[in-house]
Amino acid sequence: MRKPKTDQTKVKGFKTRTFHFYFIFFTIITVFIAVGVESVLSAILTKYLPPVLRIPTFIFTGLLGLIVGAVLSFFIGKLLLAPVKNLQKAMKTVTDGDLTVSVSEKSVFEEIASINHSFNLMIGELRASEQMQRDFVSNVSHEFKTPLSVLEGYAQLLQDPVLTPAERESYTQKILETTRKMNELIGNILVLSRLEHNALSKPKTRYELDEQIRTTVAELQYKWEAKRISFDANLEEISILYNQSLLSHVIVNLIDNAIKFSPENGTVTLTLRREGSTAVFTVTDEGEGITPQAEDRIFQPFYQADTSRKAQGNGLGLALAKRVLDKTGGSVSAQNTPQGGACFTVTLPID
Repeated sequence: MRKPKTDQTKVKGFKTRTFHFYFIFFTIITVFIAVGVESVLSAILTKYLPPVLRIPTFIFTGLLGLIVGAVLSFFIGKLLLAPVKNLQKAMKTVTDGDLTVSVSEKSVFEEIASINHSFNLMIGELRASEQMQRDFVSNVSHEFKTPLSVLEGYAQLLQDPVLTPAERESYTQKILETTRKMNELIGNILVLSRLEHNALSKPKTRYELDEQIRTTVAELQYKWEAKRISFDANLEEISILYNQSLLSHVIVNLIDNAIKFSPENGTVTLTLRREGSTAVFTVTDEGEGITPQAEDRIFQPFYQADTSRKAQGNGLGLALAKRVLDKTGGSVSAQNTPQGGACFTVTLPID
């Protein structure tokens, strides 16, 4: 049997009642006190004063009761509005740029306790967002500084009139490679920005997921051929309703990552299977695996487990893949394999 609702609830262990309850309660008390004072004074003065003074006495006691009621209302109103004023002061502090402020969530009023709790949550999110923006700007500046320095260096070398054709070709190739990496970085940043602003312009379409994976492998041929990497693919035919353009970023980044971290002459294993109403796609490499320090951070923007940067990248690939999947109903996880290397598992809703 469902229990009837009452005005009394609990917020963070404190018993609270609604603001409406207290307003009515204190208003009734104030009226009773004012009427009581007026009645008592009227009875006393009427008993001891002659009849000719009783009408002025009634007016006097009425005014006195009104004054007492007004004074009580003032202090009670001040008590009720004090939490609101504290919240207003905290909001003013936030508008001045100070995000370290917080308000007490202890209150006898249910609404005030709930509002203060929501305010603290909002400030926490703003602090996290501000820190993320600082880190983002700092990391982007760092990521652009290095390739720009490389471009400047090789451009200066190309101005040397005594360069051999082979040297000129080598420097030109370095510039092209660096330009491609910068384009990749800019592309990933733009996609992340669109995801953060929910600007997912292309709708879902139905297409063959296994064919998309094969196409991606073919597009990355110049990379895996350079390292003589082979693929062991076991892809079940699965038709999926999804945003193909966004999912392409996920598949490209995961396979590209596997190629980067696999040794020369290594093997990248791809599997695609149906599990109930989901499609499960795995990418397994033969690299050194995920270090304990990287387990909780590999999906963070600009984080690179390989601090030596021997496997060049910008640290956005996995972060982008996770963000895409989080936004579109999928998921991604990573774990080491018993044979060495890492396995990334993507789960997608089929319909």
